[in-house]
Amino acid sequence: FLGEYAAKANTLDAALAEAAYMTGLEKNGDVVEMACYAPLFSHEKLNQWVPDLIYYSNDGIFGSANYYVQQMYGNNAGQYSLETSLMGAPEQTLYESAVDADGDVILKLVNVTDEDMEVNVVLEGREMACFLPEARVTVLTGVDQKAMNSFKEMAVQPKESTLTVSENFQHTVPARSLTVIRITALKD
Repeated sequence: FLGEYAAKANTLDAALAEAAYMTGLEKNGDVVEMACYAPLFSHEKLNQWVPDLIYYSNDGIFGSANYYVQQMYGNNAGQYSLETSLMGAPEQTLYESAVDADGDVILKLVNVTDEDMEVNVVLEGREMACFLPEARVTVLTGVDQKAMNSFKEMAVQPKESTLTVSENFQHTVPARSLTVIRITALKD
């Protein structure tokens, strides 16, 4: 159990550091059974520390960039980890993990650099006839590494799109982002 982890800010770069950490948790799912983020809630005028996942007031509520990282991982959890390997990316710039979720392949890519990164995804041992031809892509990014959400502005929120996939496809991972690619299996 790896409990009560958090970066020391609610900025985009802190959220991406947590996402990179979570790729390690997923890759070691045979050993890491549980993990939890802390702290969870903070009142806008009565907080004791930063970061928190969710901020609230008497009039509103918002999720931090860190919250959306947790949400994206929670919505894309799997039954077991798939083997992945990175080639060509400079060390400690691109982090990855992949899981199988009831036949779906879910790939998570964390780019902590200021440059977009082109990745070539090769699905070994999987036949594309078993999957839908379009994957759902969710990307969390912001205008700069210090971007953060507030009651006045939601600067860091996930955006969804689709991507045509095959057994070997390319994808551009945006600078300073968490990207989740969900390749959906055909169900009986």
